[in-house]
Amino acid sequence: LQTNEVEFPAVTVCNMNPWRKSKVCSEDSFVSKSAKALISQLCKSVPRNVAMDKEDLAMTQRLKAWIAVEQRRNLSRAERMGHQIEDMILECRVHDGDCLSTHLLDLRLVSRYGNCYCLGCNSSRFSWLAMQMSDPEQGLQMSLNMEPDEFLPLTVEAGFYVMVNQAGAREEVFDNAVYVPPGATTYIGVYKACKEYCYQVHIFEACGCRSFKHIRVLVPHVMAVPVCPDMLRGDCEREIEAKIHRKFITCKCLTPCVTHEYYTYASSLVWTSHLVEPKYRVQKESPDGKKIHARIKVFMKSTKILYKQKEPKFTLANLFRSIGGLMGVYLGYSSLHIFHVLDVLLDGAWYSLSRILARRNRTREGRLEFHSQ
Repeated sequence: LQTNEVEFPAVTVCNMNPWRKSKVCSEDSFVSKSAKALISQLCKSVPRNVAMDKEDLAMTQRLKAWIAVEQRRNLSRAERMGHQIEDMILECRVHDGDCLSTHLLDLRLVSRYGNCYCLGCNSSRFSWLAMQMSDPEQGLQMSLNMEPDEFLPLTVEAGFYVMVNQAGAREEVFDNAVYVPPGATTYIGVYKACKEYCYQVHIFEACGCRSFKHIRVLVPHVMAVPVCPDMLRGDCEREIEAKIHRKFITCKCLTPCVTHEYYTYASSLVWTSHLVEPKYRVQKESPDGKKIHARIKVFMKSTKILYKQKEPKFTLANLFRSIGGLMGVYLGYSSLHIFHVLDVLLDGAWYSLSRILARRNRTREGRLEFHSQ
């Protein structure tokens, strides 16, 4: 563990309702009969308590699949159907600075949640040291509007998803996401960790682009290619990741690289009824009476960095050491056998020599006795 000046992470906010009902019902660019039938069914349905029986579950899955397909098919239309930044994010402050007026939030199109907005995905436009944000009041503060009147039928989840990841990188929204419920202020404390990836080269070889999700690798021809588009690269990149995870593709030991991972710690403070009105009604001059339904505060819970280093099981030095050790064992074992064989040969030679000498002595003694007679 080390304490150091670390960069504040990127924060992505998504409304759990992907598309606005008013825009879906007024959109006339859908041409397929199945899409028109689904839109007609959605727009004619009246608000009701969803029992989530088999019919509702089937309809919910059909709706999610249809939105995911249409998100990829027409990006400009998908952006138009989703929640707009001026309606969803009513307040955004970072260290006494306004991130709405300075246009620091970047649009991200996500197949499941529509328009998401990221602060810090473009690290060239946003960079703050986490040391300056170690207090909830000094970190990122957002006031969010769910636009509940725009919820699609069968959308039973209300609130927001907030994802914290490395600044300058675009990771999956589902990774390390925190659920922000309505009617509460959610405090998200962040810890920072570090690990290595070897996915980038395989994604480059298979998809012809580099991934925002995985860290930069020190390979010039990989970093020279453009970044995979956020919507269109999903299938190819996920396929490669699945193959690596299932060991169909073996990751080689690449040049050491470093990436950052943030661990989140979330807590919520539920609003009491007398706080919701009128204090949390903003833009009093606004005719539509936009309300704040949720607030988030992202700050550094700790500025200590946990370093994790992976080392290969075998390096060139370890290989030679292992070979030398094995050769030493075999040489010692062989020497033992050689000395044992030499000992047996010497014993045999000494025994044979002793018998020859004894025979000669007996022969000599016999001759001496014969001459003395």
